[in-house]
Amino acid sequence: MGDDVPAPGGGGGGGVGGGVSSEGGGGGVERAGKRARLDVSSHLADKSCLSSGNPSCPYLDMVDRKSLNFDFAKFCSVTLSPQNVYCCLTCGKFFTGKSTSSPAYTHSVSTSHYVFMALDKKLLGRVFVLPDNYEVVDRSLDDIRAALNPTYTPQAVASLDAKTAWARALDGADYLPGLVGLNNLAMAAGGASATQQRKANQKAPGSTDYLNVIAQLLVRAQPLRDYFLLQREADAVHASAPSAQAADTQNRVLLVQRFSELCRKAWHPTAFKGHVSPHEFLQAVQHASNRAFNADEQGDPQAFLAWLLDAMHLGLTAGKRKKASVITRCFQGELDVRDASAGESAEDASKAAEAAAAATTTTKFLMLGLDLPDTPLHLDAKSGATIIPQVPLSTLLQKYNGSTVHESLRSGSKTYRITKLPRYLVLNIKRFLKNNFFFEKNRTLVTFPLEIDLRDILPLSHLSADEPTRYRLVANVCHAGEPSGGTYKAHILRPSDEKWYEVHDLRVSEIMHQMVGLSEAYVQLWERL
Repeated sequence: MGDDVPAPGGGGGGGVGGGVSSEGGGGGVERAGKRARLDVSSHLADKSCLSSGNPSCPYLDMVDRKSLNFDFAKFCSVTLSPQNVYCCLTCGKFFTGKSTSSPAYTHSVSTSHYVFMALDKKLLGRVFVLPDNYEVVDRSLDDIRAALNPTYTPQAVASLDAKTAWARALDGADYLPGLVGLNNLAMAAGGASATQQRKANQKAPGSTDYLNVIAQLLVRAQPLRDYFLLQREADAVHASAPSAQAADTQNRVLLVQRFSELCRKAWHPTAFKGHVSPHEFLQAVQHASNRAFNADEQGDPQAFLAWLLDAMHLGLTAGKRKKASVITRCFQGELDVRDASAGESAEDASKAAEAAAAATTTTKFLMLGLDLPDTPLHLDAKSGATIIPQVPLSTLLQKYNGSTVHESLRSGSKTYRITKLPRYLVLNIKRFLKNNFFFEKNRTLVTFPLEIDLRDILPLSHLSADEPTRYRLVANVCHAGEPSGGTYKAHILRPSDEKWYEVHDLRVSEIMHQMVGLSEAYVQLWERL
């Protein structure tokens, strides 16, 4: 448990005080149990609540949907056990078991909370009344089952991008399905004092905003979103036989499952609340990355995205890197990489061409890096205002025209040429420079239209004439503030109404499309038209 994110009281470990131990004071619990059994004896006489579809259980009015939160780790709030966990539908706390010695039984007789929903995979969503331990089958509880484990039909998924209506949570707040706020877990984590949290926030404000913006970006890729909404990853995970694999493969499989759950909850149209907490997803990230990405310090969205795509691909293919997956089908393209120094000493052009061909290799990519020029800020001579330099995106993309030489201390002189375009093009604008002495940020603004045709920017004559090369921007991750203490935000295009929204953790607000180009863009997702 040492590596886990501390859960708030409504979920995993914060509700310890809510349970009553069955050790000591046993007589009181037994007497309370007798009273509870007397309360339900009359309605058990005809067993009518056991009949499928008969909503006759008198305790369903005790269910409080506003207290329910299934986003957190399913651990008993008394024993911290993840096995055989039930949720009290009155207070929302998690308890283990149904036996007379279990925390769930003790909670039911001590607080007169009788209705519990199973969270274990084998009994997921089934409802029981304690302390008498009988099952209730009632369709009025279907909305709670949907909040616990949202499911979608192919017809519902196909119509998502055509819906413009807002949804309403139980508290009356409006939200956009698929564009909900995500909790910043570093700021909302429980188990720490107010002083400790202030110090943590001062050290690294917005510690999990890097995870939130990447989650927002990835679900804009429609094939990836549909794949997880329809839970097609279950077939791939089953085929990978995780029980027979190494621990790192099992962690990647769990990562895939948690991302699927996060995606399905984010698109849920009848959710109880207008935001989602990526608590279980973050826990899976911590385990799969060996805590390289966690809630203790702010991570790099670009590094996290690169790791996440690779980890989920391996989780879906049982560690077989060359096998295709939904990740590669969405984001993978190909590059020709040539050693620029090859053929320089050749005596004639034919030998130089042969040497260049021999020095060319084809490599696959999921993301393209763009280098910003080293243009410093300067002051206007007349007004004294700081002038921020600008560079067009088309200029940065010339790195991949096949002739521009890129110098690197690690790899030497190289040229790059795109030979296969992906369905979704991920661009990383390299803003940060970090070494042993300093950490600085290049504030150059990158100007770009919201739609581009790569044939107008790069020499792509080697591609077939009917291959589409037009792209539109669907997600833009930007950084605001100082390099070591700023925050990350996401600009998202909603296809149903063609409007742009800014998502900053829990806050979702509409913005003008002109504001997208004025941000310090860091990671972009372009969709092929």
